[in-house]
Amino acid sequence: MTSPPAQSSEGPAAQLVSCRARQLREQGQHRVRAARTVTRMARDQHDESLLLSILDLKPVVGTTTPSLDSALADYVRQVAEQVGVPLDAVTHEVTDTATAYLGLTSSTADRPHCDLMLVWDERLGWSVAIEPRGNDQLSPVPPQLDRTTLAAHMSRTRA
Repeated sequence: MTSPPAQSSEGPAAQLVSCRARQLREQGQHRVRAARTVTRMARDQHDESLLLSILDLKPVVGTTTPSLDSALADYVRQVAEQVGVPLDAVTHEVTDTATAYLGLTSSTADRPHCDLMLVWDERLGWSVAIEPRGNDQLSPVPPQLDRTTLAAHMSRTRA
């Protein structure tokens, strides 16, 4: 059983003003959260400014969250130092996904001519992989499909 809404001693006009003030306050809080999210996820200062402008948001004063690109650069540099990988064998990028690469000088026993690499992906984290050589066929391209033959084959399978 629910209780009836509390009776307000305010008149309808005062209730409207109170409701509107609450709505504006909540809208402002949402816009601040959105601006903080943009600041956190932006690749750099230019990207942040552009996104805030597109969304008609103002920068949040006192927000010192580093951009994703600079935070990833620092993180990857620290990992490289810990693993002993020189910085010239390290790269990262933030595009539609954030990724990083550390080239290792090690190899596996079964593939002594292939170096290992550490790769990082924002969704999967760190993985060890074998560095592909130029002549490695990573994903073979299937032959061109003859759609007429395919359609005829599919027609024959009907009962």
